Amino acid sequence: ASWRFKTSVQIAKRRFLGNSNGRKQSFCFAQDLAYKPEREPVGISLQYALFDSDQGMAAYLYTPDLAGSMPFSSFYGKGQSVNLLVNYRHSQWLQIHLRAKSVLYQGESARTSIGSVLTFKF
Repeated sequence: ASWRFKTSVQIAKRRFLGNSNGRKQSFCFAQDLAYKPEREPVGISLQYALFDSDQGMAAYLYTPDLAGSMPFSSFYGKGQSVNLLVNYRHSQWLQIHLRAKSVLYQGESARTSIGSVLTFKF
């Protein structure tokens, strides 16, 4: 079996001239955990992220996603995100990818999305 742990920290700062509140910043901390058992057709990837960005700024993060999807997420404001990706290889010609993602912004309800992709190889 193969385990992979990854920690990402992103800090961005911007300074706008001629403005008394000219400093803006964003921060994002993410922890990734991936598991791929040997000789098994299933792989799982889980990502948890905390983010905090000033108005007019965004935190950008590479997010494991479905085949053909944009692998970067942008986060505005303050909150947290959880992303779960499951890949199942049925045969050398068919793969099934499932993703569930939830983003919780401070003071708001969670925004959840679920997606799936079938990949055929000929």
